[in-house]
Amino acid sequence: MSSKGSTVLASSILEEATRCETLLYKNCGPRILSGWDSIASRVPKVPCPDCRRNIAFHELETKTVAQSNGFSTNYRCPFCRNVIRNVAELL
Repeated sequence: MSSKGSTVLASSILEEATRCETLLYKNCGPRILSGWDSIASRVPKVPCPDCRRNIAFHELETKTVAQSNGFSTNYRCPFCRNVIRNVAELL
């Protein structure tokens, strides 16, 4: 899948999550969403070495390529597009 396709897919997922969150709020009130906020606040964040923003791990743009000896994954900041190396060390 191209990075454009990944962006479109991520955008669709975000729209669906927002729709579900709105329905939860309308039907169950704010008490349900407070649990979601506590989960979202615990998502690991990675500091971008270039723009210095803290990026939630699930927000990183990824590109995985199959190779003969396994897989190679590159990570990129969604804000400045800088390639982030050694993500595991930054967590």
